[in-house]
Amino acid sequence: MSFFRNPSLRYRPSRLTFKLILIAFALGAAGLSGCSDAPLPPDPRPNILLISIDTLRADRLGAYGYERETSPFLDELAARGILYSEF
Repeated sequence: MSFFRNPSLRYRPSRLTFKLILIAFALGAAGLSGCSDAPLPPDPRPNILLISIDTLRADRLGAYGYERETSPFLDELAARGILYSEF
């Protein structure tokens, strides 16, 4: 019986070996990706976040003058940015 013809005698790497190879490859790729000393050019596009909600009444948001605290995250976001309204 030949060594190469018997499938039970072939070398099969364990899952740990496979994971270690993947980790080593990922670390190597991550290390090579940051090798440039040149600064990144500034992004010419403006930072815009558009929130569109179709099932919410604007008159029930604190950012538009509602007294209750119904939307604290959106109110904070509106306070830090520019709030457009068409009412």
